Amino acid sequence: MTSFTVRPASAPRGFRSPAWEMTPHMLAEVQRLGLYDSSLSGFDHPYQIGGVTEIPVQWAMDDAVYWKFLGGGGDLAPPFAPAQVLEIWQQEWRGLQDFGGLLMLTVHDYITPRAHRLKVLETLLAEVRETPGAWIARACDLADWHNSLSEKHHWQASPTAPAGP
Repeated sequence: MTSFTVRPASAPRGFRSPAWEMTPHMLAEVQRLGLYDSSLSGFDHPYQIGGVTEIPVQWAMDDAVYWKFLGGGGDLAPPFAPAQVLEIWQQEWRGLQDFGGLLMLTVHDYITPRAHRLKVLETLLAEVRETPGAWIARACDLADWHNSLSEKHHWQASPTAPAGP
């Protein structure tokens, strides 16, 4: 943590594990450091797990699922067309609005910044901004909001994995 706090104006407040891979040990470290996490799915709203506030992610809202293309035969499919991704993202946003859910969009600086992909992002964000009652917030602000709620309003998830067969 020291290397993260030497230069920035403020210390990190949250954690996202690479490729959203989380272990019980990592979750315990996140809890020990007093950070929120944004590496797990689970729900369409913030929740508590192992004493950690989780700001959930979802694969459907990750640009890598649609556009990460390495070539060389290792890819499962070619990149999606921008219109397809926009349609998926807009439908997810609209559905989440019906159910009061959280849209956590994950974009990577080496995937989305192509002109045609940026247009998808601009179009989606314009729709979100125009939606009455939508709150566009940083993950740390969402974690603060969740933590400000009384305990009885916190969703809880078990940090232990179910026993296997």
